[in-house]
This record gives sequence, structure tokens and C-alpha cells, in this order.
Amino acid sequence: MTPLIRKVIAALGSRTHVPFRVRFADGSSYQNAAGEPFFHVLFKTRRAQWNTIVNGHIGLLDSYFDGSIDIEGD
Repeated sequence: MTPLIRKVIAALGSRTHVPFRVRFADGSSYQNAAGEPFFHVLFKTRRAQWNTIVNGHIGLLDSYFDGSIDIEGD
């Protein structure tokens, strides 16, 4: 599952030069560019990852609101 969400996040990361980091539910992480990340997205559960894949930004927001995702930084 992590390879699929990683692929989705990497596609998004390739579209911006703003450094950010994502930590997945399994503890692995992805950073799109060198430098200090402006923000971090922390997936706490695999369900939050699936919700983001299946429902896009709506799934990401739903998971944020239910506490399954943390966002740190600007």
C-alpha cells in the first residue's frame, strides 16, 4: 500500500519546488526537494492513506478532521 500512496505523493511533489515531507503509517517517509521542509504531513493510519488515494483532497481533509493525519508547519 505504501508504494501506491508514495507514487501519488511523489507525483504531487514533482509539481512544486516548495520542500515538504510526508511520513507514512509504516514509518517510512518521502521528501520532494532538498532543504528544510516548509510543512510535514504525518499519516497515522493506513486507512488515512487509503482515504487520500480513493477520495483525493476530500479524503485527506476528512482524515485530518478525524485526527488520522497531522499537518505541521506552514
